[in-house]
Amino acid sequence: MMKKLFLIFLVLFAAACTNTENQLKNDKNTVFALDKSNTGKVYSTYPNEKNIKSFGTLVNGKLQGKYFEYYENGSPLFVTNYKEGKLNGTAKKYYENGKIQVKGYMKDNLAEGKFTFFYEEGGRQSIKNFKHGIYDGYYMEFYPNGAVKVKGNYTEGYKNGIFSFYNDEGKKIQEGKYFNGIRYGIWKDFDTNGKVISSVDYKDKGYLTPEEKI
Repeated sequence: MMKKLFLIFLVLFAAACTNTENQLKNDKNTVFALDKSNTGKVYSTYPNEKNIKSFGTLVNGKLQGKYFEYYENGSPLFVTNYKEGKLNGTAKKYYENGKIQVKGYMKDNLAEGKFTFFYEEGGRQSIKNFKHGIYDGYYMEFYPNGAVKVKGNYTEGYKNGIFSFYNDEGKKIQEGKYFNGIRYGIWKDFDTNGKVISSVDYKDKGYLTPEEKI
């Protein structure tokens, strides 16, 4: 599941931006203003040849510095940074309505550090941390009203440690532990007053034992 989620994330950044030089060279609507060392400005347009689709700078044939991509209506789609042809630095993706969808930091085409995802209407949707392109660090999800939905931690791509789940009023409704992506130990469910209403014991490898009422 984690790998599938990360592939979705890659669509937002790396899949859309990696090999951008080749995409530009093969686009008949791309305009280059380069010197003999393949250094200069480059931009592409939508088929109507009026609206800018992307804009950036090539140095020795590789993207360098800020790179912009736009929706056909002119609002920003991506704002990224390149160093010698690789994504490095702050990266942002926007919804077509102009509101930010995700922001974070890329290092050599891989996600690094904290990424914040947002709802289209505004407000945080989730916070995910990465190390060398995989989940690593604290993880949070939020309801549209801003209340915390999930809190937990990843280690080298796997859920590890305590994960807590809440309703949209901020009341904890479930809590338990993961070990390398597998539930283990006692998982508890709570009512809105914080009282334990049931618990489940996960044995080795996450196999479920009969529910025990408390």
